[in-house]
Amino acid sequence: MKTCILFPGQGAQAIGMGKDLYDAYGKVRELFEQASDITKIKLAELIFSGTEDDLKQTKNTQVALALVDYATAIVLHDMGLSFQGTAGFSLGEWPALVEAGVLTFESMMHLVAERGRLMDEAGRRSGGSTMSAVLALEPEKIEEALKQAGITDVWVANYNAPNQSVISGTETGIAKAEEIIKAAGARRVVRLKV
Repeated sequence: MKTCILFPGQGAQAIGMGKDLYDAYGKVRELFEQASDITKIKLAELIFSGTEDDLKQTKNTQVALALVDYATAIVLHDMGLSFQGTAGFSLGEWPALVEAGVLTFESMMHLVAERGRLMDEAGRRSGGSTMSAVLALEPEKIEEALKQAGITDVWVANYNAPNQSVISGTETGIAKAEEIIKAAGARRVVRLKV
């Protein structure tokens, strides 16, 4: 049987994630130290005893989640698992690239830190940005509803499945769009932890 590993993206983060691995595996502690040196963020402190608000800041979330994602893969390898395939969802693509041997861990941490910094800066410039998952409404209908409502600061960002998309935009725009999209027939609209 072939085995694949899938790394989750932003929104999967939680305070305390990876603590059991950190406590049990020296290799994981070494990765945390290395990542903290690269990013200049005390990642163990942030992830294990920080606040949800601090972890939710995209400049922190991205490096924290990429680190824990990859640390999990290292532990699974130590347990004897090997993977014939790897994939990642959004931010999860970065640790997937390391797992596949395309990037080094160090390169990933530098790139993800810069990605998070730039996204954080862009979000602050726009007055705040966020994302929402939309269930049971096709992307074309979402786009049409946004257009008809004159909402120009929200876009379909992820086409996950025929009936599951993610919208992205300013916080004000997303708040308006959520109501418009529900009225257009979406079964559910869920604000993401980004």
